[in-house]
Amino acid sequence: MKSIAPQAARYRKNMTEYVSKAIALGVYLRSEKDKEVSFFSEKLGKFKATLVSGAKITSKFSQHCDVLNCVETRVVYKSRFTVTDVLLVNRFPLVRGNIPMLKRAIMLAHFLDKNMPDSVPDAVFWHNLYSGLDNGIIDFHKHLARLGYDAEHASCFMCKSRNIKAFSFQTQDFLCEACGFKMRGNEIVLNI
Repeated sequence: MKSIAPQAARYRKNMTEYVSKAIALGVYLRSEKDKEVSFFSEKLGKFKATLVSGAKITSKFSQHCDVLNCVETRVVYKSRFTVTDVLLVNRFPLVRGNIPMLKRAIMLAHFLDKNMPDSVPDAVFWHNLYSGLDNGIIDFHKHLARLGYDAEHASCFMCKSRNIKAFSFQTQDFLCEACGFKMRGNEIVLNI
């Protein structure tokens, strides 16, 4: 009988394991059984990882990977990231206990998931996001400015007013309160 140990060692050699604290920004179905989780990590930046059998009701990791959960995650990279272990660190109870704040936090997570570059670690951004969620403070100004959308010198995209109150998620433009209200039916607008 032939041993499989040399083949297993060769397989493990091509895999890289990462352990990091991460905040789940989005969870999507990848297949009938698997989920894909978008994480923002202090060491890896934003990345997507497959949660094998995450869509099954018996999944042990699925509950830990809800949007806005902070987890200690172990992922393996071969051709893509795959979650191998997850430990819940923080569910941010101050945010989850306040429905308007939870809505803002989910909108921020969705925005970050769609607009942050992949695999670009940013320790300052990580610290600002984690401490803001932990203290129940959702500061769009700070996060948008860190991503290059600083409202300090911006004017409304539509009417050129300097009284900025909103940010268009889809067009990535700043808006005044009146123009932001007009746009709400067509797209997601963040009140900043």
